[in-house]
Amino acid sequence: MVLPLVLQYLTPTWVSFIGLGAVSAAVMSSADSSVLGASSMFARNVYRLVFRPNASEQEIMWVMRVAIFVVGALSTVMALTIPTIYGLW
Repeated sequence: MVLPLVLQYLTPTWVSFIGLGAVSAAVMSSADSSVLGASSMFARNVYRLVFRPNASEQEIMWVMRVAIFVVGALSTVMALTIPTIYGLW
């Protein structure tokens, strides 16, 4: 919470704009990596090892693509329904 306030009140407008854009890009990158990592682990470690040991790479890629949407939807639901970050712990 401190960095956005500092950027807003203690820097010129153009510095604030670029700084908040950089912070937003970093947050989106971390969220993207989390979703991609979770869906990849599901496709490789759960789907391939448990459900379909003989699955081809093409099939694993399709499962991963579907899992990206599922994990993203579940993450969105969790973000909208849990009131505090401490509730996740």
